[in-house]
Amino acid sequence: MQIEARHYATGDPLRITTDGALITSIDPLASDDADAGSLPFVGPGVLDIQINGFGGSWFSSESLTVADVTDIVWALTQRGVARCLPTLITNSHEALCHGMQVIAEACRSDKLVESVVRGIHLEGPWISSADGPRGAHPLRHVRDADVEELRRLVEASGGLLRLLTIAPEVPGVVELIQAAREAGIVVSIGHTGASYEEISAAVDAGASLCTPCSP
Repeated sequence: MQIEARHYATGDPLRITTDGALITSIDPLASDDADAGSLPFVGPGVLDIQINGFGGSWFSSESLTVADVTDIVWALTQRGVARCLPTLITNSHEALCHGMQVIAEACRSDKLVESVVRGIHLEGPWISSADGPRGAHPLRHVRDADVEELRRLVEASGGLLRLLTIAPEVPGVVELIQAAREAGIVVSIGHTGASYEEISAAVDAGASLCTPCSP
């Protein structure tokens, strides 16, 4: 199979030759071979580590279905997303377990979904309760850190929980960060009004990223 397109960075016309799922060659396309201005752009697939949903469906829905997950992922691949972390936000424990179980089942049911979904991102519920830092997360579901709850969520995800966003000022969060790191989960700081000392303690415990958040 051959694809003619423009390089996403330079705009140069290219001819890409593939053999099944493998790219076998990328060659310059002579200007007389095609009208370069009419060709689509091509570039590396996007890795999105925080994606809440798409097309009117979101992963935090309490009525999320396997079909919803499959539809979202298929639509994302048509828009250049090659890998992603479906993101669940602050909710009840039951709703979070449901979302993780459904995403895991979607991965087991569809090979494309399995290849695109590289894990689950949990943003909350262990975040700031203050207006502003909390953003759009529902206050009624914000709660103190709970290592046992984390372990139940890891189990519900079938081991897919890979990224966790927390606020360093939440009671019990240092122990939660340590438990998350022991489970192979990357911990990010976000939705927070923490002090320098609280952030330093979270970093010392294993937090290594920052999740950009808008109030």
